[in-house]
Amino acid sequence: MRSLIVIILMLCTWLVSLSAQELSYPVVKVKGQSYYQYTVEEGFGLYAISQHFNTTQELILKANPELSHTGLQQGMVILVPVNEEPVAQIKLEVPTSADDSACQTGPVVRPKLKHDSLLMRQIPSDSIFMHPVQVEHLLNDSLVNQSIDTIRLAIMLPLQTKAVKPDDSKEKFIDFYIGSLIAIYEAQQSGKHIELYTYDVGKTEQVVQDVVNKETWKKVDAVVGPAYNKQVQVVIDSVSSDSTWILAPFTSDLTYTQEYSRVLQFNASSQVQAEAFAKYLLARSSSVNCVLVQTKEGEVVPEGIRAVHEALQSHNISTTTTTIHKILCDSLSVDLVAGKENIIIFNTNKFSNLNILMPHLVKCRQNHKITLYSRYAWQKYDIDIPCIYTSIFASDAALESQYNYLYKRFFAIRPKSSQPRYDLLGYDLTKQLLHILADTTNHNVGETWVGVQSKIKYEPSTVHSGFVNKHVRVVRK
Repeated sequence: MRSLIVIILMLCTWLVSLSAQELSYPVVKVKGQSYYQYTVEEGFGLYAISQHFNTTQELILKANPELSHTGLQQGMVILVPVNEEPVAQIKLEVPTSADDSACQTGPVVRPKLKHDSLLMRQIPSDSIFMHPVQVEHLLNDSLVNQSIDTIRLAIMLPLQTKAVKPDDSKEKFIDFYIGSLIAIYEAQQSGKHIELYTYDVGKTEQVVQDVVNKETWKKVDAVVGPAYNKQVQVVIDSVSSDSTWILAPFTSDLTYTQEYSRVLQFNASSQVQAEAFAKYLLARSSSVNCVLVQTKEGEVVPEGIRAVHEALQSHNISTTTTTIHKILCDSLSVDLVAGKENIIIFNTNKFSNLNILMPHLVKCRQNHKITLYSRYAWQKYDIDIPCIYTSIFASDAALESQYNYLYKRFFAIRPKSSQPRYDLLGYDLTKQLLHILADTTNHNVGETWVGVQSKIKYEPSTVHSGFVNKHVRVVRK
């Protein structure tokens, strides 16, 4: 299956050419109604087909009830109603030239939309067809200044649309962007006016600097991104007043929140997560024994693990220090305490470095209760030992099911399975940000926000500063 970005590029190209095409498909009559006989092409879902034939998804499904069971599949012949009373259709215009030097994405594509009930039931057409394939920004000219309640939102991500050799992070950021678009679509359905700008800013500060130097940047109410520390700093430096909200979805540098009062940092810092873990253990101090395992002599301890060590020390939680050598020699048992839960904490984030130790730890479980303190990223591995970890994610199965239905309706494919899901991350964070922006008086920043995958509780980082997500839960697996 091709990637979503390829599918959406095909859709953009196809829809742009529609105005010059005449429909030339076999027509049959069923119970007096005329239908086109259409063979489903690769990469096209119900929405694209409905736009091609100037009809609605609902009418297509009514004409083909079997689709509710089989789904839409390539090569399938379906009936599409001949629409003799055209509904509003999306028109895409591609300018002959555009200034794309800042975003490194190619010509600007601007959709001209009619805001009617049909459009509001469809994929956010002023967004999804602007998926970052040859896109500088998303801007529907008809929306500009049409309402004093218009929200001007910028999304800055390293979408790598012009990268010769994109790295593995590309798909994650595209997924995040897709989730953001679905959140924007829902906001549009509720009556919000959103003027959306999307920038592919790569990984360098210079591209971000080029964007913030643009005249359009002065109108922005909120920014989602960028992804990297130095890029976020450029955005903060570009804001002249405390009027623009900056959502940092991926970074965890607390210095940002100390510099600017309207920064929203989603990632709970290592210190915040370590403190949550220490308090969890403190409440159970009489029944646990913490064992810190050194991997290599002189090895630099990762920030997250160092924060855990410091938190345990600050709360006077007794710990024992041992080495990998003792584990390999089957002598770890001398550091374990019978009748207590022995929590093993390694000074590395790389699970691959610990594979050789697992059989020895499993052997120790014959006589002792052992729990492995793990990183959230380790959950994709099959670890035959109980684990405990901190997480900023909290999935809601019912909400996820609703979201997946919406996703599949838009894209005609199932969303990717990952941990965490980046499309859900984009959806949750963007939806909450729009909620904050909707209340121009109080902004509801301190509310606990329950999303599909994320439960967010923003709290002030310091006095007169920005906000950090401090919702951290301790999970056992």
